[in-house]
Amino acid sequence: MFRRFLPMLPVFILLSACAPSREEADAKLADACLAAVQAVSGNNVEIFIDKKSFASDTAADHTKLRVVVLESRISVDKSAYSQRRFSCTFEENVSAFGLAYSARFYNLDLDNGMKYGNINGVVTGDFNDIARIAHAVDDVLLK
Repeated sequence: MFRRFLPMLPVFILLSACAPSREEADAKLADACLAAVQAVSGNNVEIFIDKKSFASDTAADHTKLRVVVLESRISVDKSAYSQRRFSCTFEENVSAFGLAYSARFYNLDLDNGMKYGNINGVVTGDFNDIARIAHAVDDVLLK
């Protein structure tokens, strides 16, 4: 039986290279999280990432989630820097055999109490802010 599938092995190996590795996906999600924060922070804000951390989670409906936490320094109008912590959650989908990968914005939690997106099944935040976040995140994730 193994010999029947042996000729297909190169095809499976080639196709398995279509989806990004966990490290590549995490790097893209971190960039998307930074874009989300910048979308609601304004043009005069500079954000410098000091540390990135990642964790997997599952929503109540069994949706696979990836949480990105950015420890950063933030400066408004090039003034003094303050330490900030931002958390973004993305819904991840991986097809069978890892052939395709997609992620979409789920929520953003700023350390000042502001939250945007799906929070406990309820869409939270200003519609215009959520639209800006979605556009900024899509610009990163769809590249």
